[in-house]
Amino acid sequence: MALIVAASTVLAAVIGLFSGAVEIPSLTGRPGSSELEQTVQALEGKVNELEQRNGELEDQLAEASSVGTGSDTASTADDDVEIVRQTDGPLHLDNYSCITLDSTAPDWDATDYQGDFCLSSGFVEGENLTVFDDEPSHADCDARTQLTSSTPYEGLLDKYVCVDSDGGRTARVHFTKIAPGADSTEIDVEVLVWKE
Repeated sequence: MALIVAASTVLAAVIGLFSGAVEIPSLTGRPGSSELEQTVQALEGKVNELEQRNGELEDQLAEASSVGTGSDTASTADDDVEIVRQTDGPLHLDNYSCITLDSTAPDWDATDYQGDFCLSSGFVEGENLTVFDDEPSHADCDARTQLTSSTPYEGLLDKYVCVDSDGGRTARVHFTKIAPGADSTEIDVEVLVWKE
């Protein structure tokens, strides 16, 4: 019997809620219009802040994506940097030979074991070497962060290496030929040295 009374009380309450005969005070309260206006203003302020931050992030993304892509921005920066010297065609190097990047000699002072860019035992050696798949600009070479003093020359065909000369200049070396032989590996490179 108590169960029937409890069930009928719950049923009456539910019917009262749906018919509007019973009100729940917490559901009928309405915020004042000044509260709504403050909330709307706060939300509009947040929207403006987020739109401004989004614009800043889009600018940063555009700037970051133009670095190292060979875009007009990078080539324009290269136009401002004077080229000290570059090869007219491929420069031939043999295993265990070096060139001096700051040299003005026709053969770039190619010698055995002396210079600031060398080939030895399957490696390219120099100061602050970084390998690039695509042709790097002066700005790309200056911004390089993955520095090493040597890297294997296997796999460098048609790739580029940025390297620092002993005189502190930045150079770009393009590998145009890598031909392993029985006694030695022949390598042809094109070199460009920028004035710093």
